[in-house]
Amino acid sequence: MRCLICAKDICVTGPACAARLAAEGPPALWPDARTFGVRTLGIVTSAAVVLAVLVEAAHLVVLVIGARVARATVDSSWDLSPIYQSQQARTWLQLALIATRTLLLVLLVIWSYRARRNLDAFPGAEPCTARGWAIAGWLVPPVSLIYPWRTMADLVRGSLAARWWERALGAVWWVAWLFCAVVGLGAWNVDLDRLVRLLDLPPGPDTTTGFADHFTQAAGFYRAPLVAAVIAGAALVVLLVRVSAAQEARIRYPQRQAYLLPGMAVPAAPEAPTVVGVPGGGDGAPPPGAAGSGL
Repeated sequence: MRCLICAKDICVTGPACAARLAAEGPPALWPDARTFGVRTLGIVTSAAVVLAVLVEAAHLVVLVIGARVARATVDSSWDLSPIYQSQQARTWLQLALIATRTLLLVLLVIWSYRARRNLDAFPGAEPCTARGWAIAGWLVPPVSLIYPWRTMADLVRGSLAARWWERALGAVWWVAWLFCAVVGLGAWNVDLDRLVRLLDLPPGPDTTTGFADHFTQAAGFYRAPLVAAVIAGAALVVLLVRVSAAQEARIRYPQRQAYLLPGMAVPAAPEAPTVVGVPGGGDGAPPPGAAGSGL
């Protein structure tokens, strides 16, 4: 195990390092370790999370409005322009959703990698995953189903006190994220298949009623992914802010506190040497009357 004081794999000054560790606590950073700022990036990534959730909510609102517009135009069923306008608004929002999710994914991968690199500079962090998986874990299937969560678990455990609710929050984020991705993709495929068939129909009452039913059903399909997106987004924002703030404080102000993480072994300080007393005094002092006796 690497020494927390001299940063050597084999400590040659064990008693001295142990005494200093017991007196001062473990250091905040390894000597000459490279660190990265993550607080600003964490704030930007949190803003991207909020933006993606708002765009998804706006898409659901447009679906509900489109269903009402379609039902209101049943009497004038030969004029489908209001329905086409609603569908055009949906298309723009879907493109915006793809763009915001792509931006969020890029920012989250960069933040995860920088935060994971910081763990290598923190004594006692001991992450379970290699830092390269902070990027590859998002891109390589099927490990992309588990490694982003493992990386986040390492960041929570190595940066924070890792209370039970913080560890649980990481699991909640990942389960909700996967649910939103899988169910949302399924809803998108069903929505697109039905929409293509409706666009091939000529104007008429059946087409208008079909669009109204489709918009209503699609709103139901996207409701569950939106709820999951809200849960995943809230959990992710909390993790981004807390991990970023903890790492930034540890990097900027390493002298403010001793960073003792759960499970970090701190060796005991060496015992003080015992002074062997001389005859006549149990504490090493000369016997009474010896001083100044001239003997």
